[in-house]
Amino acid sequence: MTMLKNTDKSQQLTFGDHACLLYSNMDDYRHIAVHYIIEGLIHDEKVLCIIDEYPKALLLEDLEKKNIDTHKSLASGQLIINNVKNVYQNPAGFNPYKTLEYWNEQLQMIKREKFHGFRVLAEMIFAADGTEKTLHALMEYEMLSNTHSMHFYDNHLYLCVFDKRKFPIFILEDMIKKHTAIINGIELIKPNPYYVNIKEQLREHAERISLRKHFTLETGTDHESTDAKPFKKNKDMEILRYVLSATGDGIWEWNIETNEVYFSKAFFNILGYGEDETIKDCSELVKLIHPKDVSEFIGIIYKCCRNEVHRFSHEVRFKKKIGEYAWLRVKGVSIQKDIGSGKLLSMVGVINDVTEKKKIKRELDEKIYLEKLRTDFFANLSHELRTPINIILGSLQLQELHINADKYSECIDKYKKTQKRMKQNCYRLLRIVNNLIDITRIDAGFYTPNFKNFDIVKLIKDIVLSVEDYIKNTGLSIKFHTNINRLIIACDPEKIERIILNLLSNAVKFTESGGKINVKISVDNNEVIIAIKDSGIGIPQEKLDDIFNRFSQVDKSLSRNHEGSGIGLALVKSLVEMHGGRISAKSQLNNGSQFTISLPIRLVSQQRSLQEAKTIGETNVERIHIEFSDIYF
Repeated sequence: MTMLKNTDKSQQLTFGDHACLLYSNMDDYRHIAVHYIIEGLIHDEKVLCIIDEYPKALLLEDLEKKNIDTHKSLASGQLIINNVKNVYQNPAGFNPYKTLEYWNEQLQMIKREKFHGFRVLAEMIFAADGTEKTLHALMEYEMLSNTHSMHFYDNHLYLCVFDKRKFPIFILEDMIKKHTAIINGIELIKPNPYYVNIKEQLREHAERISLRKHFTLETGTDHESTDAKPFKKNKDMEILRYVLSATGDGIWEWNIETNEVYFSKAFFNILGYGEDETIKDCSELVKLIHPKDVSEFIGIIYKCCRNEVHRFSHEVRFKKKIGEYAWLRVKGVSIQKDIGSGKLLSMVGVINDVTEKKKIKRELDEKIYLEKLRTDFFANLSHELRTPINIILGSLQLQELHINADKYSECIDKYKKTQKRMKQNCYRLLRIVNNLIDITRIDAGFYTPNFKNFDIVKLIKDIVLSVEDYIKNTGLSIKFHTNINRLIIACDPEKIERIILNLLSNAVKFTESGGKINVKISVDNNEVIIAIKDSGIGIPQEKLDDIFNRFSQVDKSLSRNHEGSGIGLALVKSLVEMHGGRISAKSQLNNGSQFTISLPIRLVSQQRSLQEAKTIGETNVERIHIEFSDIYF
């Protein structure tokens, strides 16, 4: 509707909107109405106008001034102009049910016709000078419309018209809360920030009923006599039942004096019973409740009867017709009491089927429990494995000292060769165990980086220099490039070292002799970029999305050329993300791979000495052996 002040197309009225026009100037109303109707006619929608203050003759005149052929539109049935009294009023006064029946008939008719949509312009002037009963009926009618008619037909648009000068403030406030969009004068407010969702509307309505019945506001007596009409015939309950039927929830009523109970069709549908099967009293209801739930449920009901609680919400298992049980959440509220004695006379409530929710929660709890078992298993297994591996490795190192001291043995070369293989495989096992422990600690939330302000350029350069000889021994070359000499960022040097060594060992492992490895550092948009590129065998394009997944391997065959647990890159990704960074990979089969790490340039508040973290070459040679254990033989 381009005639509105708000010209943003995303903020215009569209199908599905339930809008409220508040006007105090008739010219504003005419301006909005004419453009609203013309827009519907142009888009081949059926337009229904229910008017009174805007006379039909004047409306047709205004439309014809805009070059609309009103005779053709009226004759074809595309435009219908009706009087408010014919729709909203009858000899008995305004009846929300009759009005909703009228709208349902209109909507069903639209389905059979060939129009592209349906839009309504409806004045609410019939209630402006009415009684308090009519005003409350209007409030309930709008709530019913929101739960039923508003969702009955997708291609619809409603515009309810209110003259602000003729309605009491409490009605205008209530109407603003019940409409998804507001036009104030000619200014559109969408979405309406004051809109109250339908569940909250239902809650407020139920409270209003409760107040009326608790204090007998409608009867003027202390309480209704027991020979009055059954409570389920009460008008307010009929409205509530009608509303809740649209939400799919069941409702129930209990006349405590007669012990009669009423359940809506939704309750029996949940349990699989037919329409002819009913429950007349509480004893029949108790037979459907699971034996283990009966005592607790009855205890809650008794608390309400003794006025210890005013409302309750409890999950109970009810037996279905096929024999199995369904979990239902039963909610109830005391609504009618004898003011003199305080005796509870009636209760009402709603029923929700929570079987599926209970099932999902149970499955989720099982998954959480199994995940904890898995995490505990890996943690215990890893620690149990690392102890004997360290003992074996220590014994090998001691044995190595004796072998090196025995210079005259004829078998010295064989000893050294065997010693090296044993040691290397100990490192390999230790690497797998360390990765398992770290992954488990990350899952448990006990793996936190120790950030320091450190020169990332120097750190990466030292790591590259420390492995340069190892890489050259494999027939490869490695080069380090940077366009910055010094850059201090907050990082955990040990974790960064772990990341780079892992990526370098992969590059060496998957690059044939004669290949190249390049490590480059640059700065872009307040991030430091670390790129590790090789000329190796590459990764198939369809596997790139999986390489950072835990236990994932590009080659999963038992005869694969390169060993690995599939944990390394998953751990690298976790360590990078702990630094607030991200990692990505680009590759082409038989044309190399490139892993790129982006880390934010930031500092920690408490500066530590830049000499605190020593270079890898000085203190962490052992880690090189562990991280490169799949390479050296």
